[in-house]
Amino acid sequence: MGTLFLSLMSLLPLASDFLVVEPLPPAAMVLSSRGQVTVERGSEKPRRLGAMDILRPGDRLHTAADGEALLVILGDGHRERMKAKAEALVGDKGCTPDNAVERQEHTSLSAGNLACLQELARSGRGTVGVARDLPPPMVPVVAPLFGATVLTPRPTLSWLPVAGAAGYQVQLLSGGQGKDQQLLWKATTPETHLAYPAKEKPLCHGLTYRWRVLAQAAEGPEKFVVLSKFQLATEMEIDQLAQVKPLGARTPAADLLLWAVLLEAHGVHDQALVLYEQLAQELPAEANVQMALANYYERAGRKEEAGQARERAKQLGYVFPGKGKS
Repeated sequence: MGTLFLSLMSLLPLASDFLVVEPLPPAAMVLSSRGQVTVERGSEKPRRLGAMDILRPGDRLHTAADGEALLVILGDGHRERMKAKAEALVGDKGCTPDNAVERQEHTSLSAGNLACLQELARSGRGTVGVARDLPPPMVPVVAPLFGATVLTPRPTLSWLPVAGAAGYQVQLLSGGQGKDQQLLWKATTPETHLAYPAKEKPLCHGLTYRWRVLAQAAEGPEKFVVLSKFQLATEMEIDQLAQVKPLGARTPAADLLLWAVLLEAHGVHDQALVLYEQLAQELPAEANVQMALANYYERAGRKEEAGQARERAKQLGYVFPGKGKS
């Protein structure tokens, strides 16, 4: 009987067969990497460390004589510069040993910005394009981008031209659906953009708004052009972003990168796209930046440019999810 019991038990799956090993929570994000810098994770082969890479506890960093890396630590938001000819182990509170890195105390993030950065890093690889509100299959080519957050209570709206249109009617609607939706105002313009009418009440912080455009022809009925939506940031979000907004045109690329990622974390996609275009010019060898730009072009409905940026990322060694890089 005992032998039979043991034989039956051997046929049962072990608890470990059902165990799904979750990756360790993100510990740091790379703001810049110069020269030869590599990272090792577990039994994986060493690979080049790039801007926007997410690091986890236990990752091992190596810099050559020409190497240097700047990290933002996600535990408390401070920055660390890894020195040349050094080896360091990534932890949830920073890198060790202490003599391998230089801590930059004055650059810590506020609690609100840090929470947004942590959320973005946990949502995927942390290399941007992680949209919390995905656009519809047919992405409208508009500004603000579909589902984006804006920082001004009087945004300018723009859309693509329609052949034969003599003008356009723009309607701003409340964020509700069906009977709950209200027309807030409407205006006409001969252009494919409309500055927020000065006579109309400004938007309310934290609320979602929908808007649509109808093309007006010289003869015949109006033609539907686009329906989109956006939301106005809360006053707290605006204050948080103001704390880290770069100053001047000579801002280092690392600061621009952090600004772009924080804009993305807050959903301010229009401004983030502009920054990623700038970063792609300043950091042409960074595959993650090119992929971020591709994701944003996709979100903006700019399919051809998205494909070009994605191809550049691939040529630079970007490994798509599920193909060996995590």
